[in-house]
This record gives sequence, C-alpha cells and structure tokens, in this order.
Amino acid sequence: MGLTVIDIDTHDNDLLLENNNLLFDGPSGAFAIVRIPDEANFTVTESNIVVGNGGIGLNNVMLYSDKPDDNQHFNFNNSILNGVSIWDLSQEGEIHLSNARGCTQLVGFKIDMNDVRLNNCSTAVPEPSVILLLELGFVGLGLMRPRPRRNRMPTLDAQA
Repeated sequence: MGLTVIDIDTHDNDLLLENNNLLFDGPSGAFAIVRIPDEANFTVTESNIVVGNGGIGLNNVMLYSDKPDDNQHFNFNNSILNGVSIWDLSQEGEIHLSNARGCTQLVGFKIDMNDVRLNNCSTAVPEPSVILLLELGFVGLGLMRPRPRRNRMPTLDAQA
C-alpha cells in the first residue's frame, strides 16, 4: 500500500516491450509510477499493459517521461492499455498510439492516434444509500409536478 516509484535503467537504449504482457497488480490504495529515463523511448508492440484486479485502482499506475527532446517518447502499436496512465511532461515530446484499445489517461504536448478505440476507465459504483436517495428524489419530483388547472367560469357580480 502506498506509492512505489520504479526507475528503469536501459543502459542508454530504448525500452522495448514486444509480444509480451506487463501486468501491474497490488492492494487497494497502491500507486505505481514507472519513470522512463531521459536517454530512452518506450516502444510497445503486440503487447498489453494492464492493471490487475487485486485491488489496485485503474489509473493508479503511471508511465512517466519528461525527456527534453521531440522524439516519440511513448509508442504503442497493436497494444491494449487497460487502466494505465501515460504522462509525457516534456515541452515537445510525443505519445503515439496506433491500433490501440482499452482505457487510459493520456497527458502530453503532442498525442498522435491512428485507429484507436479508448473508453472510460471509471469503475465507481454508487453505494446503495446513494441509489435510495436518487430514487426518493425522483419520487419527490413526481409528486411536485404541476397539476392540471380546472377551467373555471368567471362569476358575474349580481350587484352590477
């Protein structure tokens, strides 16, 4: 539980994940930040990066780069991203996705996407008390609806 920071040493080479899966899992309340070194780009091909179901929350895992150049710092091809955030905080770098699926959060100066299908990662389910309050609110609104008015005939004053 808590924050785990993972620094990857690539010995001045790019980081390549090809034909493999990378699974992040942990207890509820766990967070992970994977920092990509300044001398490396992260390329993912025919691979999946997913958050497991052991309790760690979706978007509690972040892949992070702040490399000061204009390369494709993150390049995902034919990949599934499920619950992992991708942050490139450089001034001119790029996140590239081609034929990517899943749910993710992308933050960057330039984001290039081709044939991408992403959806919302939220998994929040309202508690029963919230659902009950919502139903009571709808019932209350139904009771407060305007009632139809009766057409009344104007009365004539007999003393006129």
